[in-house]
Amino acid sequence: MPVIEILNPQTSIPDVKSKFTIINRREESIDLNEDSWATEYFVLFFHTGPQDPVATSILRSVDKKNDTGPDQLTCKVVGISMDTTPAILDWLNLNPDLKDFDVPLMSDKTADIARQFGVLQQSLGQEQTGAGFPANSVFIIDSMDRVRYHCVLDSRVAFNVGEVARLVRAFQASDEIKGLAMANFKEREDIITNKIPHIKHFYGSKFGGEKHTCEDCPKEVTEDVTDGEPDKKSENDGAAASASSGGDGRKISVAKEAAAIKDVTTKAETDEDKKQEPGFCLACCRR
Repeated sequence: MPVIEILNPQTSIPDVKSKFTIINRREESIDLNEDSWATEYFVLFFHTGPQDPVATSILRSVDKKNDTGPDQLTCKVVGISMDTTPAILDWLNLNPDLKDFDVPLMSDKTADIARQFGVLQQSLGQEQTGAGFPANSVFIIDSMDRVRYHCVLDSRVAFNVGEVARLVRAFQASDEIKGLAMANFKEREDIITNKIPHIKHFYGSKFGGEKHTCEDCPKEVTEDVTDGEPDKKSENDGAAASASSGGDGRKISVAKEAAAIKDVTTKAETDEDKKQEPGFCLACCRR
């Protein structure tokens, strides 16, 4: 079943409105181009309709009220199918897993919206208006009413809501910070500046296999001995030298003290290195 031309990323969405949308078990009008929707990110998904087990699983996964896991979507969501509002209401009322379902479900009986987004699947020979059904698909729409991501699947496979939620966070953070959301993005801290040294540092830190250093990495802060403060190493060496005249026993004692001081200093430097080692360094990747 071929899919007609899909609405691709960076394309503005068409006018999407319907007088037949179920919101909190009531039939209401909705316009996705007006300000309450158009000024922020939202997710729009198409599904095959009531009583379909895959579609039911999709509704359960996007239901914010009943599924409050860490991978839940943090933006507005709306679902669209070709079913009538009575059929949608029956589906919600007869399915205990969808109790208190709180995501708007839009009726697209004529398939006009599905056709404009390019997700209407048609069997061979079905050319008449309304023939076919929408593919299981999802679109991420930004605050400028542009498509930023789409995924179109076979009706037997559902999309991963946790992955869609991750992508929404990545797009939002990238827009705000004006940076790059690299592979395996999780939080805002995973955005890096779009400059060659920062990108090289990202790859060196993530995949280099060794502790990564570059010109912009944090440098170890050493004490300036020219500002009148005594050099601690010189003090220790001088103490050891002056004490050596006190006999062999004194030499051994001072040597042990010097070794202990060295061990403490080395441990402190190692701990400081560990603090600066994780994936990105503050000096060159998170500015």
